[in-house]
Amino acid sequence: MLYQMLYYIWGAKMQELETLKGIIKEKDLSQEKLARALGVSLNTVIRWFQNKSKPSDLALIQIRKFINKHKRRQT
Repeated sequence: MLYQMLYYIWGAKMQELETLKGIIKEKDLSQEKLARALGVSLNTVIRWFQNKSKPSDLALIQIRKFINKHKRRQT
């Protein structure tokens, strides 16, 4: 049960990172600008995108806000 929950949490975070990658590609944003918008370092964003680390819960909140903000602009 614990493994399933952890797998679900990790999968959700990875899915949000993929959505984030799509937004920055579509909007032609640099990873540096993304890092500033999320309030994290550039190295942190790079590690996320290289699957070397996962976003913290606090960072995930910022990622979700960023995604929602940019999804609203698309519609």
